[in-house]
Amino acid sequence: MNLLGKRVILFGDSQVQGLAPSLSRLLTAAGAVEVGVSANPGVSLKTASETLQGTTSGYEVVLVSFGGNNPPSTAARAFAYMQALLAPMQGKTVYWLTVLPAEDAVLQVGRARMAAWQKRYLPSHGVTVLDGDALSAGLTRRDGLHLTSGGYARLADRIARKMTAAATPLWPWLVLGGLVIGAGAYALTRRRGSFNGVEVLAQEGGDNEEFRAYCDGTSCGLLKVQSRDGFVEVSSIAVISAFQRQHVATRLYEAAHRWSCNRGKTLISTTRIARAHSNDFWDKQLRKGRAVVIEDNDEPHNRKIAIRNCDVFSLDG
Repeated sequence: MNLLGKRVILFGDSQVQGLAPSLSRLLTAAGAVEVGVSANPGVSLKTASETLQGTTSGYEVVLVSFGGNNPPSTAARAFAYMQALLAPMQGKTVYWLTVLPAEDAVLQVGRARMAAWQKRYLPSHGVTVLDGDALSAGLTRRDGLHLTSGGYARLADRIARKMTAAATPLWPWLVLGGLVIGAGAYALTRRRGSFNGVEVLAQEGGDNEEFRAYCDGTSCGLLKVQSRDGFVEVSSIAVISAFQRQHVATRLYEAAHRWSCNRGKTLISTTRIARAHSNDFWDKQLRKGRAVVIEDNDEPHNRKIAIRNCDVFSLDG
């Protein structure tokens, strides 16, 4: 779905605790204005349905992951607990990560049964099911049940793709990394496609600030930033689908680059969603000699890349 401007909560047991650091960053990069976390290690589906129903209040999108701790012994109980937990979520977009498999054969009996009940019950109640077994395939478990930190990072990436895949894509430009933005406005007018002008406004607001792009007066893009140790990192960037591939994201990057240079800082990108359009942008800057890799990584979308210098402000062409 389209997460731009949405408030999202990750709501579950210890699996959510493991996923939260990476998945929160990815969903923020996908345009979410807030990602809350309610991780409840050891809490069963029954307990959650009885005591945690109000947790998702105020959020529009919910990722649920309950059912692996002390799974119910009958389908009727499982269905009743899921129904009770879902009742306060009417009108929200709900994703449910089914129970991840366990290596222990005894534990796996109950967990596999619970996962099957989730797949049977949830789709008919307006919930998008995320298959925990399939999504965690090939990932390393540190204790036979919970993943390693690297495993959770990979699982988070797979989940983020599922949560955004059904939408008219806004998130392909998204990047993780950050930048401090100062007050000011940069009017950048060019004829591109069906609109005439792009205006990028930079708004000051502390360590977490933003640039907004307006295409002929219509809000069409957003770039968020953070300040980190003298660098200016892009934390997220999104362009509305109707305006993608029309240089709106480039205008946002240029405004951030100019602002950084004016303050003696360097614009950098650290982590991008795999297959995001933002990878194309940064690859192009590398090819053109306008950027340099300052920290390599086995996965290209995780390389730390910096704009080389402030001699040139155009990042187009």
